[in-house]
Amino acid sequence: MEPNYGTWIFEVLSRQPDLVNECANRIFSTEPKIKFSSVFPTFFDLNSNTLSWIEVFSRYFAIDRVRNDVLKDWLQSPEGQDVRQIVYSMFTQFKNLGYEKVYRVFELYVCLFYIYKLLVQQNYRRNDKPFSSMAGFPVQATRVVILGNDPAGRVDSSGYSFHGSNCPSTTELISLINSDMQVLSEYLDVSFQMTDDELENEKANCNLQGLINQGVLFMNVKLTPDKEDRLKGAWEILTDFLLKYLSTQPTPIVFILAGNVAAGKSKLIDHSTNFCMCVYHPSFYCYNHPKPTYDWAYNVPLINANAIIFQTIGKQYMIDWSDVSGTKPGKEQRLDSLAREFSNILCYPGNHPFADYSLNIKEDLRRFYFLKANRTVDTELLPPVA
Repeated sequence: MEPNYGTWIFEVLSRQPDLVNECANRIFSTEPKIKFSSVFPTFFDLNSNTLSWIEVFSRYFAIDRVRNDVLKDWLQSPEGQDVRQIVYSMFTQFKNLGYEKVYRVFELYVCLFYIYKLLVQQNYRRNDKPFSSMAGFPVQATRVVILGNDPAGRVDSSGYSFHGSNCPSTTELISLINSDMQVLSEYLDVSFQMTDDELENEKANCNLQGLINQGVLFMNVKLTPDKEDRLKGAWEILTDFLLKYLSTQPTPIVFILAGNVAAGKSKLIDHSTNFCMCVYHPSFYCYNHPKPTYDWAYNVPLINANAIIFQTIGKQYMIDWSDVSGTKPGKEQRLDSLAREFSNILCYPGNHPFADYSLNIKEDLRRFYFLKANRTVDTELLPPVA
């Protein structure tokens, strides 16, 4: 494969924050109150994991494939043309590489400048660290995607969905994780659930690093708060692109779409090669009583995630959901116990408390879910699949 000059360009620009900020400032008649490098700090503090995601953008991203009429109209406007010229001036240092090696990164930077312009116009002052989730692990290590909507309004975001955000959504997510683990503990000879003290500690810290370390991507559709859609889908230009890319990978990925906005992204995912489940956003449980259709307790998505991983890429890639923050011992014992149980119930139909169907057939994997004991499958109550 030809060397990827796009990642090299990003590395060069990451060492030139003054140049990038100066160019971004030229979009406005007066100097903005927040710098471009403060909005996108991830692109100025690169590691090998981040570069693997940037390589995806620099090989495959193209504005002409973006379905965003607001962006397309802006690109044709005098302001949009001016911004393209500003970005072009920043890229003159790479002109010897030739157009083919530069244009995808150029177009990505045009989009970033566009998002930056919209944020400044909204008087954005937060420290949300967009795209910091790319620093957690290389793109090819993605096993599970848990997709939320946008960051909580009252606390700065870590750049992930839920992780590091001390808000009701995250604490409720940790409770839902523990609820799935309680189901396992009821039927297996190993305790998966957290003790009361462990649960309270995890909810106090809201640290999901233990799951991130295992290849769980916590990502939002929008990377800054945008309940009223004032950014007109600008973030989705980039997050939709990533979802589509992940969906086309040779290794199956489990997508857990939390909430209505995230569920709307189901259409971007190839359901023939990936497993996709729509559930309530954790914040729903703070104010509502769930119905079975998208209830975490009914659909036990984390157990299903491991069932899919076990059958498609192997037990060594299963997620130890009990180890939320990365500090809980006994991972190998827990996953070995789960693998033994999966070997029994996924390959042979029977009256096991978890399953009403054998899940060794591909269509079954996509259509039927683990249910608690003594439940019968009602397909009208299951989350939709393609």
